[in-house]
Amino acid sequence: MYAEARKLQVIEQILRIENDSILDEVEAIIKNKSITNRKNGFKDFSGIWTEKEAEEIKRTIEESCAKINPNDWK
Repeated sequence: MYAEARKLQVIEQILRIENDSILDEVEAIIKNKSITNRKNGFKDFSGIWTEKEAEEIKRTIEESCAKINPNDWK
């Protein structure tokens, strides 16, 4: 995809942002500020997934990571 088209798509996505914390993150990235030095930890990521995405991640973890095979310990 050409750079100009990508830029337009990003601008369109930014215009649809309704969550102030996400907008703050986008603004920090655009202004080239470091967002890795924050001390809030997981709080910084709150609300970045849609409910559908969160459910998919939860289901994937439950289906694959939560299974214990007793024979794996032998």
